[in-house]
Amino acid sequence: MSSQKIYIANLAVMASIIVLTPAFAADGSGTDNPDLLRGSIPAICNDLIFCAPIDINPIVAPPPQNLNASTSPPPSKAPPLINDAPLQLYDGYIVPIEEYQGVLSSPATTFDWSLSLRGAFQQDYRGDRFEVIATPNVSVSHQIQNAQFDLSATANLSKPFADDLDDEFRVYGAAVDFSGSYRIDKDSLANFGANFTIDKASKNDPSLDITIVDPPTTVMGSANASIVRRFAKLSGELRGNISRNVYGATLLTDTTWSDNSIQNNTRFGGGLRLSYEISPIISPFVDFSANRSAFDQTLLISGESQDSNSYVALAGFTGNWRDILRAEISAGYGLTKFDSTLVEDVPTTVFNANLAYNNGKGLDLSANFITNVSAANPALGATTKIDYSTSALAQYQINDWVTARANVTAGWAHYDVIDDIERRHSIGVGADYLLNKHTSFSADYNYGTLETTALGKRENHRFELGVTYSR
Repeated sequence: MSSQKIYIANLAVMASIIVLTPAFAADGSGTDNPDLLRGSIPAICNDLIFCAPIDINPIVAPPPQNLNASTSPPPSKAPPLINDAPLQLYDGYIVPIEEYQGVLSSPATTFDWSLSLRGAFQQDYRGDRFEVIATPNVSVSHQIQNAQFDLSATANLSKPFADDLDDEFRVYGAAVDFSGSYRIDKDSLANFGANFTIDKASKNDPSLDITIVDPPTTVMGSANASIVRRFAKLSGELRGNISRNVYGATLLTDTTWSDNSIQNNTRFGGGLRLSYEISPIISPFVDFSANRSAFDQTLLISGESQDSNSYVALAGFTGNWRDILRAEISAGYGLTKFDSTLVEDVPTTVFNANLAYNNGKGLDLSANFITNVSAANPALGATTKIDYSTSALAQYQINDWVTARANVTAGWAHYDVIDDIERRHSIGVGADYLLNKHTSFSADYNYGTLETTALGKRENHRFELGVTYSR
């Protein structure tokens, strides 16, 4: 069996396991295996404790006299103020000019689908439970003239079983993604995309406070566009983005509903990136971005506006050695300025790094370090959360049928005006077995810890077995 068939089957397995996020990890485009640049997302990512280094805003129960106050609706995170997503290895304008093919002779359309069925056993501070998950996934890709369009949709349907916990049927991570690109000429490329996601946490999620009976439903939509232009060795990208986040209400143990509309917001902004190719391998760059966050309501306690402007400037370099070793490293400065004069500005030192290695013989290694700045849960009394996270992933194709993988993640966070802290760690191992060109099996184990000032330290063990049938 050819390696190409193996990678196509592995793609179906991992695409149905990974919960989509707008931009959190590399999507694996340009390869037949998304795990080559999976980045920070472990093989199983159903509970927040396993999903480091994404931003985690743990629920903190409000004081008894404020039970109707707003609580953060996990696992959905507040919109980032700096860095919409972890920094990716940048491919926007490093494609050699000679690779431009011009107009296609005829349109081409490809359709694919997969269905993953998984069983999971989880052990944590709340006891043991079993969960059955079904994940359908469909995708369509279309090429016409010198343009390409991609559309995909997925959802997770979950049914948990536990003696001491109420069973619930849950649909989470339902997402539709659209992306496209248009080759204007041999030196210019336009990119655009949109995402719509509906998500809902499990009430048994280990990152939630025990006072939460029914977590809220969150609805998120975003769109982005960019134009990339080459001028000999100098390249530039101009980009823009807009997003809308709406949070539902939270049901507490005292049967009251906590309104989360204080976190509803609209965000928009743009950026500019300039890069100069000093050699076929190394390209230094500078990147500037500005974003506006506009909330529907003022701060709950002080009555001050939550609206803010954020700015970030980065300098660094990208490297690509024959697609075997790829890297991007940058450092810079970020500043969040609030409209209210009573809320202090928040300066941040930003570091980002991504490394990826592929020896072409089945071994894939990747690692990253990410700085993320986001709005804090208003119930905490803070305005900004600064999060640092790191992860490493190793994958090895043992033969035409078996692929093994392992990942390690760590993260820590603090706030601008309070002493609350957050630490998280996880380690996981997994393997995929290809039965035939349509069917594959997967097995995963993950151990994770989450420690916060409000919740203390919590541990999780999760075992997962699955089968995926693909077109």
